[in-house]
Amino acid sequence: MTLLLARDLLHITQSREQAFLPSKARAVLPVDGSVPSWAMQIEHSELRFSGEDPVLLSHGSQKNLPTSTIDKATGTINVYRFGMALNYNRFEIEQAARSGVSLSAAQVRHNAAKAERFIERIAAGELQTAYGLPGLLTNATLIAAVGTASAKTGGGTTWAAGTFEELVDEIAVEIQGVRSATYGIKEANLMILPEVCYDVLERRMHPFSSATVLDHVRKLHPGVRFVSWHKCNLANATSNGGRVVTMAAGESTARLIIPTELTEDQPIPVPFGEQVPQYFSTAGVLIEDTTAIRYLDGVS
Repeated sequence: MTLLLARDLLHITQSREQAFLPSKARAVLPVDGSVPSWAMQIEHSELRFSGEDPVLLSHGSQKNLPTSTIDKATGTINVYRFGMALNYNRFEIEQAARSGVSLSAAQVRHNAAKAERFIERIAAGELQTAYGLPGLLTNATLIAAVGTASAKTGGGTTWAAGTFEELVDEIAVEIQGVRSATYGIKEANLMILPEVCYDVLERRMHPFSSATVLDHVRKLHPGVRFVSWHKCNLANATSNGGRVVTMAAGESTARLIIPTELTEDQPIPVPFGEQVPQYFSTAGVLIEDTTAIRYLDGVS
């Protein structure tokens, strides 16, 4: 490795950090980097709550009393490593050495953006079929019980056809649903919306005031954060419409596993230049409490 490249590896890392634009996936999911970089698999437990309703007690009753149960479905997910590279020809290296100017950071920024967009696709569940990497929007357990938006006054189920009151009520049902499914143990604190649905909430105003639906639901549910994510735009069961995700966000519910962020390895001599290998690893989204997440389709 040349002295120039040794110096520029630090410059490369700094340039990537300065230009780094994190994806929305990092804003809606905690990132877990605690998994060892050498790990090949992760063991996990998926919580599922169940139980019968309370029974009426009467004098001398010999009834069996129902109890709430928490089942743990254990399993493993694989850690995958992905690589790319930076290529510098000898003429670029020589020019940088003689001028005292560091090598161009354009490749660095481009590769960092590519890696981040790739991780975002994984977080959404778009690469589950290709690599077996689970995502937030495509969990099989949740899909089996996915909800459908209610009929709207304007026709159909889309939020664009809903009245102010209908949208406020539907949002409340989803938020309450997380509380009910977890027996009050967890409260919804995040609603992730397709962009078109978020736009409706921003523009749909109360008929007798200037308050929008978004203004109103934020006041009604101060502990819930409402965000849009373009990956929700076509995330429904048939991949042609939007999916709303309501969840009690946090590490005990779901987290994005990234044991190794994008990292440079030692340069490798190649004909007429040097190549700097880069790699990162991920296990996708680990969902440990499916009862704390709800899907709603039919919204767009």
